[in-house]
Amino acid sequence: MHGGDDPPASSTAGEKHVFATLARLPGECLIYYEPVVRRRYPDLIAILPEVGVLVIEVKDWRLAELGSVMRTRPRSPGVVLPRLSPIRAGRRANICCG
Repeated sequence: MHGGDDPPASSTAGEKHVFATLARLPGECLIYYEPVVRRRYPDLIAILPEVGVLVIEVKDWRLAELGSVMRTRPRSPGVVLPRLSPIRAGRRANICCG
């Protein structure tokens, strides 16, 4: 079961791509799109009976967009993009299951 056949139309291209990849997993795997977990909103959660729980936060950045990743914000040549760095975004999405 995959918590729905397709992600919503508002999904980014990267989220759709990752969802389609996860949808090819065996039927006993559960895939949830944008679930709410302890007031956090990961893009996807996959429950894999043989492996465990996989929490995914998709970033649609292309290497050419990043240039280099700074600790606070990604930077393109001459431009600071208004997004958190992947490091900070991952830390903010951290979900503790304890």
